[in-house]
Amino acid sequence: MPGTINLPPGPYCATSFDGTAYHGVTAGVCPVVQPPTGEPPGRQRAASIKYPNVPTSHGVRSVDLSTWDALFGHRNDTDALTPWPGALGTAPAIVQFTGTGYVALEFTPTRHAQIMVNVSSYNGAMMDGAWSMRPGDFAAADTRGPGESFQKLSTDPTKPGFYIPVGQRAYLNLRLHVPQPMSKTVQFGLSGILYP
Repeated sequence: MPGTINLPPGPYCATSFDGTAYHGVTAGVCPVVQPPTGEPPGRQRAASIKYPNVPTSHGVRSVDLSTWDALFGHRNDTDALTPWPGALGTAPAIVQFTGTGYVALEFTPTRHAQIMVNVSSYNGAMMDGAWSMRPGDFAAADTRGPGESFQKLSTDPTKPGFYIPVGQRAYLNLRLHVPQPMSKTVQFGLSGILYP
């Protein structure tokens, strides 16, 4: 199925969509994963994704949260991958978004664009979003609530937004602004303008 990765048996920070334990993880509890050298601890690497704006969405389990395309490259459970900048207009929800860690979506822009990511959190949680060249770097964090967009990303230095040149590996780092003891379901929206 598009949007899934083949992972060895859990545990992962994901539950079945009815809220029961999945891969041996208690609902709402995310295991800590040892980070690679140089990466801040607490990075969430997998979760279930739903597409709440698609009434027939059943969700995709164990999605690799280390890449931009895995989250923003689909509009629903079964469509083909739309590589960076992704499926503009998509609105994926991360089920069991870590309450105390972060998600770092790696991407490499392949064309000029201005990209906006907004928060559509079900639970009203404030989110920090930071464009960076490193995973887990929140030095330039932009805090937003439901219905608000993080600072734009621009691959064109003449356009407004956080500039990342075409061909440069970068990250969108996401976390709850106020750490929570339990994970949350958080939905994001993707919009943008593409340039020739």
